[in-house]
Amino acid sequence: MNVTVTTTGDGLVTGGGTHSMGDVVTLTATPSSFSHFLLDSEVILDNPYIFTAPDTDVSISAVFIVTIESYLRASVGFEISDAALMKIRVDRSITLGTDTTTMSTTVKELAFADCLMYGVNAPSQVQGAKDSDNGWSHQAGSATLSITDKRLMRAQANAIYKKWGESIMRTVEWLSLGGKKVNTDARY
Repeated sequence: MNVTVTTTGDGLVTGGGTHSMGDVVTLTATPSSFSHFLLDSEVILDNPYIFTAPDTDVSISAVFIVTIESYLRASVGFEISDAALMKIRVDRSITLGTDTTTMSTTVKELAFADCLMYGVNAPSQVQGAKDSDNGWSHQAGSATLSITDKRLMRAQANAIYKKWGESIMRTVEWLSLGGKKVNTDARY
């Protein structure tokens, strides 16, 4: 008897293959973005899914999702904190762990624009640490976003807001070094 497993989304399932009738079969799905197994029309949430092999072949699907948090983190080239993602989800009425395939393109793109604006408004700093001992050396650090990067990110975010008709941009007056008031667009 064969257990054939197909996957939807990005994931891996172990335990499929050839089994004898009466064997205990354990299907384990990884990574944590696993949603469910689908056997005919039955949704199975167990992971691992353990069953006794019948006398006929079994075809089962494993469904993996991309959560909004994973999607947004993969979409930007900088670290974004859990707190920032929580604020974006709350502001956009997005539930924690929402499957991006169930979301509208509008909401996904606006949340992405919010992430870009988070990066634009985050302070730029470089942190690093260096350890060494008897010829062994290790250096770790974090990169910073340049002014040019931030300008490009702001432009991309503003284009997304404009595309979806968001009117949340407002003009803010800043005092320049020369004491003159300068108008600029600001998020929030």
